[in-house]
Amino acid sequence: VDGQSQTQTLDVIMDPRSPATAEVLAQQFQLGQQIFDETILARRALAEISSIQKQLAEAQQTQAARSAEVKTALTESQSSLDRILTGKEKPQEQGHGLQDAYKDLASALRVVEGGDRVVPSQAIALYTESSQQLKARITEWTTFKQTRLPDLNRQLRQANLAPIVIADSKQEGE
Repeated sequence: VDGQSQTQTLDVIMDPRSPATAEVLAQQFQLGQQIFDETILARRALAEISSIQKQLAEAQQTQAARSAEVKTALTESQSSLDRILTGKEKPQEQGHGLQDAYKDLASALRVVEGGDRVVPSQAIALYTESSQQLKARITEWTTFKQTRLPDLNRQLRQANLAPIVIADSKQEGE
């Protein structure tokens, strides 16, 4: 080679057997990107909640957490996180929590990514419902972080316990 870089191009063409039009593929890509972004949001929230739950369990095991006030605060926080994750007040209830919303979004994404046709209405309906549930649970999680967690940490500090810290969700969510 004489020192000059050679530029090669790659031409991507549509499989001639595919019935999809460019418009259908563009819509599919746009919907897939939208769903993907929401699944990333859900994974980050799930990772943060998992981190908090581990710390709550560890705090409950310490001797200093034996005071009734701290014990109650830890138990109530754990229950609040369980409700966000499952959408249930009690185990036998039907709910649609963050975990189910994430699973349903992932299912809808697989359908969108796996087809070369117009996205089925069932996948769109699943995405729409799951997206609404995700947004509701993310709002609950944000409220927990902004109101409940600071109060819990105050109580933990008063009991000479380490505060609960939200892990770096970008690392845990990956």
